[in-house]
Amino acid sequence: MRRITYCSGLALALLGLMAGVAGPTQAAPTFDFTTFDVPGGTGTTEALGINNTGQIVGSYGSASGGHGFLKEGSTYTTLDVPGVFATTARGINGTGQIVGEYENGSGLHGFLKEGSTYTTLDVPFAGTVNTDASGINGTGQIVGRYETVSGVHIFVHGFLKEGSTYTTLDVPGATGTVARGINGTGQIVGNYVDASGTGHGFLKDGPTYITLDVPFAGAIDTQAYGINGTGQIVGYYDTPSGPHGFLATPVVPEPASVVMGATAVLVGLGYWWRRRVRAIA
Repeated sequence: MRRITYCSGLALALLGLMAGVAGPTQAAPTFDFTTFDVPGGTGTTEALGINNTGQIVGSYGSASGGHGFLKEGSTYTTLDVPGVFATTARGINGTGQIVGEYENGSGLHGFLKEGSTYTTLDVPFAGTVNTDASGINGTGQIVGRYETVSGVHIFVHGFLKEGSTYTTLDVPGATGTVARGINGTGQIVGNYVDASGTGHGFLKDGPTYITLDVPFAGAIDTQAYGINGTGQIVGYYDTPSGPHGFLATPVVPEPASVVMGATAVLVGLGYWWRRRVRAIA
């Protein structure tokens, strides 16, 4: 009799444990946001890319014009392509390769920075007038945007570059799409404009697009620029006083099934202990 009592109580406890580990409920991620601005700038800071070690790149304005920056902890380093009007650093991978854009007399051009060397990147499609290289992952995949002209109309598209192959990326239903960042698992972030003319950030995970809008009061036009291997996303948002950078860190909620499973385990163990005490007595 005692053996049957023990086994039935333990079985209930094990069933509870199985309920806690089998099939956790999928929940939408939430984020904690932190704002920052480059010291000494004119109040315009855009955080545009981040790698797995937390290095952040972007752009800021000063009295001398537009500059790129690299943020490592609390240290900021200015990045300027020699001999151009303005430089924007948009993406950085784990080896320190940086991509972005610069402006000169012929328009906008993408660049890849390796060490101290800058290499120009221009999308080769017919009708392309401007290229912006925005993100790069550890395998060298690069994402960005390009513009084409048809008559009097300019169209904006995202692109993915793998080796020498370029693939166009367009969010369904959007009037313009820009791919900004890519991590090692192929997750892509960027921004798009909807049919009403409103700008939104997006996360592309496989075939799924998730809209990202900063929840701060007065925030408009969220731009998602970079994503690292842990899912942290950086970008900027506009306010009446000007743009500000943001860092969005995924918050993983405790699955309801785990809580229920833990409760069932405790109930089962309590039941087993009571029956054990009674059987011994």
